[in-house]
Amino acid sequence: MTDNDKKTLNLIEILQDLNRPFPPEYLHIFSDITAADLDEIKKAWPEIPVLRKITLLQDLEAMMESDTLLSCDDFARFALQDDNPDVRSRAINLLWESEDPRLTHIFGDILTQDGNEVVRANAASALGKFVLMGELEEISQKIFDRIIDLLLKHYEIEVFDEVKQEILRSLSYCGKQEIAKLIKEAYETNKKAWKIAALESMGRSADNRWKDHVLANLTNDDADLQYEAIRAAGELELKASREILLRTLAEEAGNNDVFYQTIWALSKIGGGSVRETLQDLLENSNDDEEIEVLEMALDNLDFTDENSELSLF
Repeated sequence: MTDNDKKTLNLIEILQDLNRPFPPEYLHIFSDITAADLDEIKKAWPEIPVLRKITLLQDLEAMMESDTLLSCDDFARFALQDDNPDVRSRAINLLWESEDPRLTHIFGDILTQDGNEVVRANAASALGKFVLMGELEEISQKIFDRIIDLLLKHYEIEVFDEVKQEILRSLSYCGKQEIAKLIKEAYETNKKAWKIAALESMGRSADNRWKDHVLANLTNDDADLQYEAIRAAGELELKASREILLRTLAEEAGNNDVFYQTIWALSKIGGGSVRETLQDLLENSNDDEEIEVLEMALDNLDFTDENSELSLF
């Protein structure tokens, strides 16, 4: 028995025993996992407690967020078959960075066949990346058309609003007129969750037809709607929102969500006194998180300003 075999067996023993803490150094086994190691885990998987499976997937997700070169695709695809919906949903999260077009079939099957609405919603959300890739011509037109057709058809028959809202968010990357109509219908409902989904979809659409809708919500008394409008203003790079956002920045200091989203939106819009305002905030901040956000925003502002200069030629 090789040292690697011993390590794999020890890993399985630990996974099966909730009373034993899971050593972080074992997480790397799951990145680019060997076929032999995956086979051993598959055999032991039914005996691993659900809670351990969920925490393992959470830990792997955190590991991948800190190191984007890691990939747990093979293990995640296996975990998608688990009986527990929380495990399946977490497995989808592990595949967020993957650009493998074959996943569109897998996520599509989950969306149309899984019995749990949370899992279906997560699958619908995961398909959004591939809709965007289709708009950017990074996947074949055939695959792109199939994804759009599937999402539109399931939007009509899905009974859970949460799933439909995720479908709308994913579809919104596509510029088809029928999708713009769905966004408008969602915005005009009296349900807050639908308005939030509509505002986020407007931001993703890269379509300035939504300018007035977004501007109207930048000072919304509802912080959630205001947050999404601010994000959309940044995504759409709405110059008309600049002065409103600068005022919001002065008013919302201390409100982390709205405050930080406003900083980031302004970094995507640029111009005016944006740079001076962000630099002044940075110079006077004593908060580590705020400093980090402001430094990232100023870096992004450099990119925004460079693109703005190039567009003049």
